[in-house]
Amino acid sequence: MRFEFSLFPLRVPPRPSHALSLSSPTLDPHHLLRETLSQLPTQPSLSHILQAHARLVVLGLASSRAAAARLLLLAAAAAPAALAYARAVFASIDRPTAFAANNLIRCFARSRAASREALAFYSRARRLGVPSNNYTFPFLLQACSVAPALLREGAQVHAHAVRLGLDGDLYVRNALIHFYGSCGEITSSRRVFDEWPRSRDVVTWNAILAGYARSGRMSAAEEVFDEMPQRDVISWSTMIVGYVQNGILEKGLRLFREMTRRGLMVNEAILVTALSASAQLGLLENGQFIHDTVRKVNFP
Repeated sequence: MRFEFSLFPLRVPPRPSHALSLSSPTLDPHHLLRETLSQLPTQPSLSHILQAHARLVVLGLASSRAAAARLLLLAAAAAPAALAYARAVFASIDRPTAFAANNLIRCFARSRAASREALAFYSRARRLGVPSNNYTFPFLLQACSVAPALLREGAQVHAHAVRLGLDGDLYVRNALIHFYGSCGEITSSRRVFDEWPRSRDVVTWNAILAGYARSGRMSAAEEVFDEMPQRDVISWSTMIVGYVQNGILEKGLRLFREMTRRGLMVNEAILVTALSASAQLGLLENGQFIHDTVRKVNFP
């Protein structure tokens, strides 16, 4: 069984003159595959991926399911630039796995223009018997989170996760909380959060925290922040940005000072937000404090 993407036929790239070199003469295909792909940079561009693909063609490995799956994983990281390429690679796979399908959905999800295509592809994959797992639904919900217009579709994805018994999975629940919060449906987000009180991680707490902050309900966000058994930089950043964006500038700056007092690493978003609040309040002294913080953490 193969998928047909007639508009995107797989064209094998020509071998470039600066093709990747292999240091080992071994003929083991799994070793050759790993070694070829290990030479790629941490965040490969589409041109890097095409070069690796060309090398796999030369080695006679490009047609294997393992190679296609790894290439799809790389393409997902390079999306949306690699979206057409990912379609073509997936179409070349005989009996695609959930891993391959998930990475194509991830490609769609990372391209705003193709978010609906992720849902159409998922429906088609299900009809053709391509399996789903707990990683499928976070990518689908990511695609639905790009605009409130996909709220109904995301709710259908939620229903399908329930039908498959995957709604209790931590990754799926975190994605659901984030999805509903992104769409302004904080009541639904909270409902999912409350369903599994004994199975939460810091991502779960951050997702509901962000939902409240995004909807302007900072009192509720404060309650969540105070209840959190563990906080990370994202937790603090969400609260500081939420305060400032909702015009509660003094609280945002106080929390920024508390964060630095505890020795927590601040990020660029927090610094920019704190500087903005200081400027709006005309607090020169606080601006100097933030400037000193920038120097301490060696920001460029």
